Amino acid sequence: MTNSVRMAHLSDIHFGPAALAEVQRCADAALERIAAESPNAVLISGDLFDHRLDAHAPAFRAAVQWIQKLANCAPVLVLQGTFSHDVPGTLDILSALHARFSVAVATEESTWALGLRGWERTAQPQSDHSLAVFAWPPINRGLLAATGDVNVAYRAYASDVLQRAQVFAAHARTMSIPTVLTSHGTVNGCVTENGQTLVSPDHELAIGELFETGYDVVALGHIHKHQVWEKEGRYVAYAGSLARLHSGDYDPKGWIQWRFDSGVATLEFHTTPARDMIEFSFDGPPDMLKLQELASDCENAIVRIRYTVDAEQSGSVDRKAISALFANAAACKVEGTIVPRLTARAPHIAATSGAPAKLAIWADTQEVPSSQVDALTRCLQELLANPSEDEIATSILTRIDSLTMEQTPNETSSSNVVGV
Repeated sequence: MTNSVRMAHLSDIHFGPAALAEVQRCADAALERIAAESPNAVLISGDLFDHRLDAHAPAFRAAVQWIQKLANCAPVLVLQGTFSHDVPGTLDILSALHARFSVAVATEESTWALGLRGWERTAQPQSDHSLAVFAWPPINRGLLAATGDVNVAYRAYASDVLQRAQVFAAHARTMSIPTVLTSHGTVNGCVTENGQTLVSPDHELAIGELFETGYDVVALGHIHKHQVWEKEGRYVAYAGSLARLHSGDYDPKGWIQWRFDSGVATLEFHTTPARDMIEFSFDGPPDMLKLQELASDCENAIVRIRYTVDAEQSGSVDRKAISALFANAAACKVEGTIVPRLTARAPHIAATSGAPAKLAIWADTQEVPSSQVDALTRCLQELLANPSEDEIATSILTRIDSLTMEQTPNETSSSNVVGV
C-alpha cells in the first residue's frame, strides 16, 4: 500500500426538483474542490437522490452527470441510502457510466478495496490494496418482522454485521491497510441539523459499538449536521449534507477530506457555498416596515420569523403578508408564540406565597369572625403538619361522631318545624 491515502467523503446530496438549483450549486462547488485536491477515492455515504425520479427528470440527469464528473477525478463508491430517497434500483445505472475511473455501487452489505484500477469487491483486502471499506447500507426492517419483535431482531442482525465488519478490519490491519466502515443511519446521541439530540434504543448505531469494530474511520450518512467523535486516533463522523435543505439548519455545510498517513487518520472539513439561514425575532407583533427593509437581503435564503404576542394582539399579525414580503427567499417560515392572558379573582392573594400567608390576607379582606379564622388556621396547621391520609380521615370521622353524640334524641331544630 502507499504511505498516504486521501478520500473525499460526501453524503446526503438529495438531487431532486424541490431545491435542484441549490443542490447543483453546492455539488458543483464540491466537485471543483475535489478536482483540485485529486484524492485517491471518493465515498458517498447515501441519499444521492431526494426521492423517486424518472430517468428523464432534470434532477436525475443532473445527479448522473455529476457522478460521472466525480469519476473523472477519482474512483467513486456510492452507498445505498434511505429507501425513500435512493429508491432500490435507482443507483444501478451509475456503475455503467463511462469515465476515467469506475463507479461502484453498494446496495447490500459488501466489502471493497481500493486497487490500482479503482474499487474492487473482495472478500479480503490484499497487500497491493491501499484502502479497505466495509459497506453497510440500510436494511428493510419489514423483512425482520416475521421473526417476531422487529427491534430485537434488528439488534441481533446488527450485532452479526458488526462482528463480520470487525473481522474484515482485523485482516486489513495485519497488512497495515487503512480501514473505513461506511453506513447510513442514526447514531444514538447524535444531533440533527435542527439541534435535536436523538436518543432512543431503537436507533441503528451506537458509538461504543462502532469504535469497538476497530476501524480507522466510520464514515456515516443520513444526519445532515456535520459532527465528529474521536477516540484514540479513530473517528466516527457524519459528513453532513452538501446543501442547506431545511429551516433551522444554521451549521456550515460541506464534505470531509480524510487522509491516512502511515496508519494515522486526519480530517479536514471543506465548506460549500450553501444558502443562508436567516432568523428574525420580535418581542411583540413583527415590524412590517423593518421586515420590508430586510427582505431585499434575503434572496434565495431560508428565512425564519419568530414573534411573541399577547392573545389580544394575535389577530393583528398578518402571516400571509409577512410571507409575501419574502417571496424571493427560498423558504419563509413564520412562527408565532401566543402568551395566554392569566386572570386572578384576588391577584394580591395569588401573588403571595405560602398557604398561611394567603389565609391571613383573605381573613383581612373578608368579614369573617375571628373565631372562624382561628379554627381555619388550626385546621391548616394540622394539614401542613403532614399527617398521614389515614390520620386525617380518622380525625374527621371522630369529630363527626362527637357532634352526633351531642345531639338529644328526637331533637328537632326550629327551622325544620312547619306550622300548620
